[in-house]
Amino acid sequence: MTHRIIAALPQKATGYPVFAYDTETQGLDATQVLIICWENVNTGEQYTAFSVSEFREFLEERAPCIAFAHNGSSFDVLGILSERELYESEKVAAGTKVFEYKVNGVMYRDSKHLIPLPLSKVAKSVDMEKGITPQEYIDGTVTEITQDAIDYCLLDVRILSAALRRLKELYADLIHRNVNEIELPYTTASMAYRIYCIPGSWPDHWVWRDKRKNWRPIARCRDEFNELYRQAQHGGRVQVLGPVAEEVHNVVSYDANSLYPSVMYEEKFPDPTALCKVGPTFEALRHLLDKEDSVVMADLVMVAPNGVPRFLPATDDDGRKDWNRSTFEGWLCEPEIKLALGVGWVIEEVRDIVSARAIRPFRVFVRKLYNIRKDMLERGDPAQYLVKILMNSLYGRWGIRQRPRRIEGDKAIEKATKRKDYTSRYELRFYDGTGFSWPYLLDYGDMGRNPSSQWFGFSSFILSYARERLARAIISVGDGALYCDTDSIHMYAEYAEEFEKNTPIGNELGEWKLETPVPIATSKFWEPKSYVQWNEEGNKTLVKHKGVRVRDDDGNYLPEAGDLTQEQTHRVVVSLYEGLRRGLRPGTPLTIKKRSSRFFKETS
Repeated sequence: MTHRIIAALPQKATGYPVFAYDTETQGLDATQVLIICWENVNTGEQYTAFSVSEFREFLEERAPCIAFAHNGSSFDVLGILSERELYESEKVAAGTKVFEYKVNGVMYRDSKHLIPLPLSKVAKSVDMEKGITPQEYIDGTVTEITQDAIDYCLLDVRILSAALRRLKELYADLIHRNVNEIELPYTTASMAYRIYCIPGSWPDHWVWRDKRKNWRPIARCRDEFNELYRQAQHGGRVQVLGPVAEEVHNVVSYDANSLYPSVMYEEKFPDPTALCKVGPTFEALRHLLDKEDSVVMADLVMVAPNGVPRFLPATDDDGRKDWNRSTFEGWLCEPEIKLALGVGWVIEEVRDIVSARAIRPFRVFVRKLYNIRKDMLERGDPAQYLVKILMNSLYGRWGIRQRPRRIEGDKAIEKATKRKDYTSRYELRFYDGTGFSWPYLLDYGDMGRNPSSQWFGFSSFILSYARERLARAIISVGDGALYCDTDSIHMYAEYAEEFEKNTPIGNELGEWKLETPVPIATSKFWEPKSYVQWNEEGNKTLVKHKGVRVRDDDGNYLPEAGDLTQEQTHRVVVSLYEGLRRGLRPGTPLTIKKRSSRFFKETS
């Protein structure tokens, strides 16, 4: 089979009205809507309603139209549409991540898929400042709707509306189109990919002549190669490197500036139009590693003798990443093979080799966006935030995984059951298990068609280069390294001087920047994505703990925050699919108790 990478064109303008809206609710309950404010993104006209029916009537009278809310798929829309409407709606989705619900001609979208920032930072990108949420709306104790609360809600939609306009203007400029000729896509990554696909960024030789003798911007290779590169794709490195769950003192941290765009700009990548397998010998691999005009990956077994740094993306017996393993077995890309050999790893077996012509396909894209952002910074244009997001979003498009499409809703399922290939194409499942109330179909009919931007050759090498940069940084610190996360490293302050001697320091692309000019008095690293910092007075200054609540409603750290020996809480709003699975109403608040399987201690 043939794998294709196809350039994507900007979506043409539909002429649909676009609105930005926000809801204010009784506490963290999306279904208890008290105020709805919205703004016409194109005209700036603002509206306020105090009932969902009035808001929906307004939109549906103007359908087809698009309505954006920030974090809307996780909150606002759950109070606008009923559980049944959400389930039955036409959706644009990837698995359970929904980009659009379409009901009665209104397309409800989440602007956070386009601008993945808190609304407070979205405000800064358009030189505005978000207001402070009235406390009674946080506590759920609203007894009277005041003009101040309405003004607060109107300010939020004004911020979102301004950000959507500015983003569309930037996007239009980057693809050399008039802003009135295009529509925004669903996600930032999709926008970045369309920017990449314009002439100048898209490789000139990535063309294919179709049956009608027309040249099209398409790159092709055998599907087998794309699958092999998929097997070489490993995620970012997150690891506690020093003492676990112990206090350490005098700590500093460094971050790499835009790590993924920097390696995309500087390094070489496999060209899908010029690939081949090579006889798997040690000599062939070493020869290919020395070539400047090609890049290589290999299925191999490597071993680290005693005293050699361990950093390769090995897996343990349960399939979890184990960065401390002395043996790596599987597909690995050139950057990490070279580094491993350079620090003393030994190749025990070479089982397969893939060589590709080396290209530098991202130089125009990254340099263009980087220069634009740099110029905006110099001019004090806060919209540089938006350009940075676009620059950092492209890499994810290459590694999009294929998933069977979900078919939901009684009418859609009934239509599918009438197909002749129903039994071979679809799999019937239920969100609520044996409750049999919320069925859905998995459609395997399109599984042979990969996403048009998918090329694991790029995604696997981008991630490999990034891990190689991080590994070099960690190795330069030696015993001083305490913790790392993808593009950052924490270390004892006394090792900083040696680190800076061996590592490029500065504010430019790919350089490392000191994030803690004043060393952190005390830190404790529990596990990946979980650590805490204190100042000299013993007060918490930072708590990182993925998936749990660390602050109270006043913004103060909770007593148990950063202490994994204690029970933690996670306060969420029930999503559509969580509600269907558990018999809960989507949009309602839910508090979950969490205990660390490794550190939690029962107390009487």
